[in-house]
Amino acid sequence: MSLYRPICSAKSSRVVWFATFWNRKMGPIAKRRRIGEHLTRNDLISNLPVDLITYILERMPIEDAARTSILSKTWNNLWLSRSNIVLGKLFFDQLVSKQDVQSHQSIISEAVNKILLAQKGPIVKFSLFIPLNIDLRHCYRFWMSLLSRKGVEHLVLWNDRNNPVHTMPYDIFSFPELLHLRLLNCRLDPPPNYRGFCNLTLVCLIKVTLTADMSFGPQLNHLYLVQCLGIHHLGLQFTHDNKNLNKVVLYRERFLEVMDAVIDGKDIVSSIKECIDMHRFLSSTPDMDTLVLNSFCFRVMDPRRTIRMGAMEKMKNLVFYTVEFYDLHQILTALSLIRRSPNLQHLKISAASEAKREKPADLRVERYLESSNCWKFVLNQLHTVEIGMAVYSRAEFLFIKLLRACSPSLKNLRWHPHNVSLNFAGKGLV
Repeated sequence: MSLYRPICSAKSSRVVWFATFWNRKMGPIAKRRRIGEHLTRNDLISNLPVDLITYILERMPIEDAARTSILSKTWNNLWLSRSNIVLGKLFFDQLVSKQDVQSHQSIISEAVNKILLAQKGPIVKFSLFIPLNIDLRHCYRFWMSLLSRKGVEHLVLWNDRNNPVHTMPYDIFSFPELLHLRLLNCRLDPPPNYRGFCNLTLVCLIKVTLTADMSFGPQLNHLYLVQCLGIHHLGLQFTHDNKNLNKVVLYRERFLEVMDAVIDGKDIVSSIKECIDMHRFLSSTPDMDTLVLNSFCFRVMDPRRTIRMGAMEKMKNLVFYTVEFYDLHQILTALSLIRRSPNLQHLKISAASEAKREKPADLRVERYLESSNCWKFVLNQLHTVEIGMAVYSRAEFLFIKLLRACSPSLKNLRWHPHNVSLNFAGKGLV
């Protein structure tokens, strides 16, 4: 037994030493591992479903979405699969802040190139704002060519109003899945024998110049043309059957009419009349429920032809801008359109600033509005009338008196010196 006890004590001492070493050295590692496993099981950010992460990333600014790659392996580079890319003014302001002005153009073009080339999946919506004094025309063709193969459905190109007008490359006409197109301050030059878009449902053009005949296709639902040049090139759109078109905004300014005439080498009157056939256009859009026009459109319309048009049964909202209440032609045209809309619900008119009566000849409008010839219609569903930019002339008063007498359901009547809005029942027009 005497020999056995030293051996046992030696073995026991080695066990005690090993246990002490384990507790001191390896214990914290095992403890941290257990804590890590516990945190992994309770890591809500890493364990979110991929669909939910994608939903979150789609609603974040792209610069913030890119930073989420450091959160965990699950989030790493997942932002590259987002289908909604919005490169707006805030994005570029942050991108070039504290940078030399001379390098802004190269920084912006390089950033857009990297973002587009890094995207892995389809891009459903692409929105690009071109800042002031930044010329990116040399990049347009590459960007449009790349985007046309990404399945883009919503395309927004917003060139700053004070920048030079940029001509869009032919690639912009080769987006097979495009549904919505919004352009500001650019030039559309379609390729020869171009037949038009196939699936477009919404087109919004602001300060856009059209240089050749084209069409936005038979599926068009909303059309907004604001301060555009060359709209006579949309003759096919204005004459063909437009069964799907239900919202139209046509707004021009006087100086654009002069520019069209100068470009075409014609006098102003003939240039205006050859722009569009409004009567044929309205006759070919039976499902239209909202129409926004300004006095330019009234000048190309004949009130007698308007009266002979068929009734616009589905028309619910009419908005007239810059109406000169002492211009008999414009008043006749406005009343003709109102008469052809038996189910009209909302009527908004913004008077022109020069609508005050200054000449004795202007008394013709007052005499006509007081005559019994213009009282022969009833609008049973009209319940909202708004006259904005009012100068409170007698012609405006007689016009309102006429509407009150012909609208038994009229509930809201506003007559004020401010501009009218494009909201109907709390919903915006665009």
